Amino acid sequence: MRLFSLILMVTMTVGCSAMHKKDPQPAPHDVKSELAKIEIDINTGAHKKAIARLENIAAKHADTDAADDAYIMLGDLYFKNAAYNESYKAYISVLNSEVYSPREVDASTGAANALYKLGRYDEALSLTTNSLKKKPTSPATRVEIFTLRYNIQTQLGDRLDALRSLIYLTQETTDATKKERYKIKALEFVDSHLREEELRAVADDSFFSFVRSPALYRVATTYFEQRDYGRAENYFRGVIKNSPDSDLAHNANNYLEQIEARRRVAPYTIGVVLPLSGKHAAIAQKTLRGLQMGLGLNDNAPSSFKLAVIDSEANPDVARRAVERLVIEDSAIAIVGDLLSKTSESVAQKADELGVPVIGLSQKSGLTQIGPNVFRNALTSAALVRELVQNSIEKYGMKRFAIVYPNDPYGTEYANLFWDEVLARGGQITAVQSYASGEKDFRGAISRLVGTYYLEDRVDEYTNLVRNWYGEQKVINS
Repeated sequence: MRLFSLILMVTMTVGCSAMHKKDPQPAPHDVKSELAKIEIDINTGAHKKAIARLENIAAKHADTDAADDAYIMLGDLYFKNAAYNESYKAYISVLNSEVYSPREVDASTGAANALYKLGRYDEALSLTTNSLKKKPTSPATRVEIFTLRYNIQTQLGDRLDALRSLIYLTQETTDATKKERYKIKALEFVDSHLREEELRAVADDSFFSFVRSPALYRVATTYFEQRDYGRAENYFRGVIKNSPDSDLAHNANNYLEQIEARRRVAPYTIGVVLPLSGKHAAIAQKTLRGLQMGLGLNDNAPSSFKLAVIDSEANPDVARRAVERLVIEDSAIAIVGDLLSKTSESVAQKADELGVPVIGLSQKSGLTQIGPNVFRNALTSAALVRELVQNSIEKYGMKRFAIVYPNDPYGTEYANLFWDEVLARGGQITAVQSYASGEKDFRGAISRLVGTYYLEDRVDEYTNLVRNWYGEQKVINS
């Protein structure tokens, strides 16, 4: 029913505008003078009086060139007073009149504004289309129409059409500040409002001018992440062609180098990413020496292997860039690293993204689930705990356990894993006590664990325990 009403309204409006209309008769001079006086009423706040006088002119002089002015003044006045339904009726009277009016664009735009305020977005949008068909010559009017269209399309969720309206606004406005504001809004639209298929539509259409390159870049990176390197390459090249001197073009070139690097492989070059500086440097150096020894790089006989080594600085971003360099600059056939959980994930993700096998050296859980190119040469925390509990219960017959752990993420993880594994194997956790991370004296923690920390408060209890123990010994020895 709503769609039928919309079609009927548009058909009637367009039909009335398209049919041959009568030329207006010149209005008497006193009518023109009265319109000027009504302006004074409006400015002084005598709105009811002004409305009555305008309605009288519109009714009595319908065939003259004063009627359209009266209706548009009525529409403006009703709109100002938030009487949007009455405002719409006044504006639409100009379009539905049998008499031609040179102000039909103003009337159509005013009616669209009133409908927008009433929430009748589809009808309002159709009227703005009608306004544009009349080819308004005033830049200010075109800006008003496209601003209204943008607002309506945003409300309707027509993101691509809303972006088109923003592009038109950047072309139509002569105000430099507003032009820049529209450009920023259009770029934000591409950055965060468009779906994948809408981004492709923008990327493939030259109409979108300055926002086309960001769209090309976003589409390209999406294809790159999906491992569709052929399409990614095409769109990255589109970025460079469309905006050759931009930062986006520079970034696109970096991606193209990564895509090209996938085709080049140095079969005996192994990339290594380790935290060779900072507090983890000692273990990293030992790991590096182990790799050198394993590949025969320290032997007297020359080795065919080569290690390309980069310090990750224990920083995930640095580690990610290190993988890019090893693949692009050194054409590494595989990557080894990193030792730390926070950097090993970055290394694994980037290497898998580039299609290069990587062997992680950390206990980070879920590392090998990142992708088919990710492997591990380290026992996970769960595997270590599982082996410890299994040996304790099955080999040594232990059933009851206490847990003392450092109060930090590492200690908490192991305490929870140990607790779960003991219960899963039918054991019992009898006590749990944490201590401050970095603590070297465990007497306080152990005293709390066994209940002797506040011994003076439990003198009677321990006296009875000792007495009972001695009694048991006498029975045994008698």
